[in-house]
Amino acid sequence: MNNIRNIIDDNNLEVKKYIDNGNTKIIDTSKGKFLLKKNNTNIEELYNYLVAKRYDNYIKPFSINNNYIIYPFIPDFSKNNDDKGVSIIYLTSLLHNKTTFYKSFTIDEKKKIYEEKIQELNDLNSYYDKLRIEIEEEKYPSPSKYLLLNNITVIYNSLDNSNYFVKKWYKAVETLESRRLSLIHGNLDVSHLIENSNSYLISWDKSYFDMPIIDIYNFFKNSHKILDINSLLDKYLLKYPLFEDEKYLLFSKLLTPSKIDFKSQEILNTREVTNMLNYLNKVSTLVSKHYSKETEHKT
Repeated sequence: MNNIRNIIDDNNLEVKKYIDNGNTKIIDTSKGKFLLKKNNTNIEELYNYLVAKRYDNYIKPFSINNNYIIYPFIPDFSKNNDDKGVSIIYLTSLLHNKTTFYKSFTIDEKKKIYEEKIQELNDLNSYYDKLRIEIEEEKYPSPSKYLLLNNITVIYNSLDNSNYFVKKWYKAVETLESRRLSLIHGNLDVSHLIENSNSYLISWDKSYFDMPIIDIYNFFKNSHKILDINSLLDKYLLKYPLFEDEKYLLFSKLLTPSKIDFKSQEILNTREVTNMLNYLNKVSTLVSKHYSKETEHKT
């Protein structure tokens, strides 16, 4: 509490009302409403970088010290998740465009990405082989396991396709001397958008420099249940077209199924299996659309 009092006193804020929401606190002062958030990263350096790159779609802090950041409190007037998804894709493509740079891409770096992905896919194949055999040996499998067994080909097909695309990626980058990187937000979610007189991405704590497709992969993985990821990819590609190798790696990552972690509550297990199958079917449709377009363009 002393740390909060210090930053309030340093900025001459007279607090009228104080609301504690855990990691964030809202204070109503004589100078307006503000939001206090713990400063766990070197966020000031990030904001200076965004200023230098003329990226304005973040909330400028009112004050920063070693422990807390004070932001002006901006109410969110965004309407629905579909609109939020479109706004996030636009702001993300803008971020990637403004912060893109090229860095040397060594043989060891390519090999590391490839071998880690192949190992992940092999581990998943072994995991689902073992799980399939266990379920087949059960006399009365639970509904969730029965659902998984009946749709196991969806998982195997997705694993095969992921393997196919990572191999295409490895071949495509074989002669590349550099790759495209950018600042990625690292935590894209519909809850991390505020729309008022301007649109803002918030929660930049996990941002770092990497391949732009990482943002798209994580956003789609987190949001596929509530958003049309197919149309959102179309919109992203209009603003930030991906290179052939970037598409291949994105496809491989998207097609990778997660491990089903069976719990004691059967309703949770059934929901998890259903969600994963729905996700893989959506991704399969997305990849088929965009990969077929690509091959048609070449012929």
